[in-house]
Amino acid sequence: MITCIFSFSTLLYEKEKIMNNKTAYRIIRDFIDGIIPIRYRNVVARWIASDRNMEEKDAAMKTIWEQTEGDNSAVNKSLITFRCNRDDYEDSLRYKRTIRMILRYAAILALPLLTGALVWHYTSSHYYIASEMVELYVPEGKTDSLVLSDGTIVTANGGSTFLYPREFNRKNGHRNVYLQGEAHFNVAKDTDKPFIVNIGKLKVQVHGTQFNVKAYPNNRHIITTLEEGQVSVYDSKSATTLAPNEQADYDKVSGLLTKNHVDAARFNGWTAGNLFFDQQKLDEILTDLEHKYNVKFRIDPSVDLEHRYTMNFKYTETIDDVLKVISKLSKGLRYYKQGQIIKLYQERKELSH
Repeated sequence: MITCIFSFSTLLYEKEKIMNNKTAYRIIRDFIDGIIPIRYRNVVARWIASDRNMEEKDAAMKTIWEQTEGDNSAVNKSLITFRCNRDDYEDSLRYKRTIRMILRYAAILALPLLTGALVWHYTSSHYYIASEMVELYVPEGKTDSLVLSDGTIVTANGGSTFLYPREFNRKNGHRNVYLQGEAHFNVAKDTDKPFIVNIGKLKVQVHGTQFNVKAYPNNRHIITTLEEGQVSVYDSKSATTLAPNEQADYDKVSGLLTKNHVDAARFNGWTAGNLFFDQQKLDEILTDLEHKYNVKFRIDPSVDLEHRYTMNFKYTETIDDVLKVISKLSKGLRYYKQGQIIKLYQERKELSH
């Protein structure tokens, strides 16, 4: 920490001769974690808000984003610390605005910094202006739709957060949006400006098409299902192109990207309130039920979460209807409700004498 501050002071007051990605990372990481001494916080805040060392700051933010992906508890703890100390950083209107944006984007995607969505006020045409970014958060048990400035229609599922620019930058060659959760996209066609959905390290790029992306943070897999047109799904190491009725499955742990043939129409049934499960693990099914019905499951260790089910449910069916079907198919799975909490357990077999 002492080395970090010394390096920062040196680069700031001696024309920033020794700044590199590692130093920028340590400064920003300590700033987010709230462990920089009070006497240095305003200095660091001014540096973050400035246009100095933009390349190094951008690289640092990208590293922090990738390191924190999937570790929401640690990120939320950092965010709480950051909020508690934000008054120390806010010593002018300009920096108040900057800090509010940092907090806002951190809360949106449960990350300390959101790379590419322009937490920093870059002037490059490759980025959107932070003040023009808008968030859509959909509570559990609900869905919501909106139309973007280019005419793209987005429907977001319960428990999802969607970040998008109020107006797409005319000078930018891409239309970038950010998703955590699940959303269905009907993208307005623009061959000159690809539409890119950013989900952590993964990107889904299209020009004009209809597709569904399922990317909840507590799910191991990111699922992209194509209905019409063509999409490219890729990260820094692998890529695949989907045709209609194909699905890309990205494993966030292994980085493996696979492709399968599916009936795409069944995977957007949630937009009409319907549910379809095709040989899905019970663990994944319960996650979907939490988002649709705004419930929380408490699961006894006796329950086999790896067991797979194929089921269909209409929008009129209640959580009780769904649980009764699962209980019948599972041979011994039982449940009881306490308000919005549902406890699952496996019925014990009596020992024969």
